[in-house]
Amino acid sequence: MRSLIIFALIIVSVGSVEAISEYDYGRETHCVNITPEYEKCYTTLYSGVRFVPEDGKWIEAENAKRLDDKGVFSVKSVKDDGIHGLDVVSFNHSCITLRPYPKDMTKFKYGKKIKLKIDGTEKGKVKIPGPLSPLVDIIFCFADGTMSHNYTFGDGSTTIKLQDADTENLEDAYLRRYYPDNNYGSVTAILCLPSGYSSYEKRILNKFDMTSLPGGATIESSTYYAYVINNGLDSVDSFDINIHHDYNQTWIEGDVTWNKVFGVHVYNTTEEDENSFDTDSPTGWYDWTVTNMVNKSYNDGDSNITFYLISDNRAGSPYAYDDIDINSKEYATTSQRPYLNITYSAGAPPPVPCCYENNVTNTYTVLANGTCFCAFDGLEVIGE
Repeated sequence: MRSLIIFALIIVSVGSVEAISEYDYGRETHCVNITPEYEKCYTTLYSGVRFVPEDGKWIEAENAKRLDDKGVFSVKSVKDDGIHGLDVVSFNHSCITLRPYPKDMTKFKYGKKIKLKIDGTEKGKVKIPGPLSPLVDIIFCFADGTMSHNYTFGDGSTTIKLQDADTENLEDAYLRRYYPDNNYGSVTAILCLPSGYSSYEKRILNKFDMTSLPGGATIESSTYYAYVINNGLDSVDSFDINIHHDYNQTWIEGDVTWNKVFGVHVYNTTEEDENSFDTDSPTGWYDWTVTNMVNKSYNDGDSNITFYLISDNRAGSPYAYDDIDINSKEYATTSQRPYLNITYSAGAPPPVPCCYENNVTNTYTVLANGTCFCAFDGLEVIGE
């Protein structure tokens, strides 16, 4: 579920320069009008919902009083036994209110106590009320957020979880040569490992939406960010992770496999940027410059862009599980998911001063032939 319809414009004047900020559920853009005909913008495309409207303004989702009323989250049924019912009354980032109830009273006795579990661990029992008694709401709060847990009513029975919306990060998955027909599109960590030991190689695909960029813009720079959650390298191991442009726009994370990509997808075999990893490389944020590939996709009119992360330059003996693990868009903490920054300009830039004396710009006029009519201390000269 995606929404690119609702957005907000915030206009702030800084001296004679007008700054405009625009927000959507998975995107923020900040523009500065250099002249009435020329602006520079900085946009960030996120994974999942980062902002929601509340009380007439856009705020970070983690700070919202409620998330259940925003229309971008849903409740996913993991298992439904047809007997135990479990409704979500309300939730925000930290707390959730659940309402367990019997779906089929012929399977229950009034007063019977039924287990309520979080991630398979019993957190209490719910007494089945009589026909004239109200249902009981139960509140759970979590330091790591409500989105990362499964909620079960009954002993291994009905289970639900909260579902985040896909926003600008459309798809991500990793490919595993050892299991070439297995799909790894719903995992919370996507893995990278170079070839060199039999068939243990792992590669990463990540697709972002490009349709929010305006027409007629000039891409000035772009950077891809990913959060490394685990470094599995041993003391003598190291390798690089390179970022390539994969030209396939139609792959789906729930279907993609090694065999459907390797030798099938066309990609630029020359990487645009790389990061080097060894056993001392810390977890946290890493970035790759992707300006050329974003510029190509934009100028080609592509609706999305796919980044293909491939590792090479192996040293030591990285083995099957000596990989670098990156948070995917399914990772519970939205602020640690992959994102893409793009800086672009739109309109006609102001003329660049072309007359200098001792590194000081002087009075000038741009002539029709493109040269400058300059004045230095009253002496007129023609310059370029």
